[in-house]
Amino acid sequence: MKQTQFYIIIFIFVLISFSHISAKDELFDDNTKNNHSTAKSSTRSSQRILSVVQFAKDLVGSKSRYFSLGDSTFRGDCSGFVSYVFASQNIYLIDGSVNFTARQGLVYGIFLSMKKNHKIHYNKHPKIGDIVFFHNTFDMNRDGRVNDHFTHIGVVESVATDGTIYFIHYFNPWMGVSRDRMNLYYPNSIYKNSYVRSPRYHNPGGQYLSGQLFAGFGTIKS
Repeated sequence: MKQTQFYIIIFIFVLISFSHISAKDELFDDNTKNNHSTAKSSTRSSQRILSVVQFAKDLVGSKSRYFSLGDSTFRGDCSGFVSYVFASQNIYLIDGSVNFTARQGLVYGIFLSMKKNHKIHYNKHPKIGDIVFFHNTFDMNRDGRVNDHFTHIGVVESVATDGTIYFIHYFNPWMGVSRDRMNLYYPNSIYKNSYVRSPRYHNPGGQYLSGQLFAGFGTIKS
């Protein structure tokens, strides 16, 4: 009798052991599937952002006053251009719940939308496809003071090893879509930063270069 009870106990112990092993295997399989799913999603997002950047690169030199995409039309200016290239991959930059006025401008609306979703950063090495914001690139409110926030916007194309950032933007109707540079380690260097405010237009603050007028980056997570 005792021997029979002993074998029953052994049998139960073996069953429990196998069930634990099976449960661990299932958990491992689920985690593996989740990791693969996350990796695929990240890859798809990266590919979309790279497609946005390539689309922007293909437009360098364009002086179009309007950009069309399906039934939508985008103005030929800095914010219209950035909205257009992201919309080409069905990425829309404005969060409908943010409030901003026409006087504040679409650049500010894009910044508020990204800030609300915790996508703004100030790292000196941004990601390819990040949006770059600038202050005081022109006297938007025409009061002759240095108080014009979020007046310009572009898309990061690449980042060199020395920290020089190349970005694509719609500069103005005469220059059109342009490629320029910025280095936040040397913001006052005319060799590492492009003019994003024309020296012909007096700036009481004496700042005209991209590194001097930098206002932040926004990372798109599509």
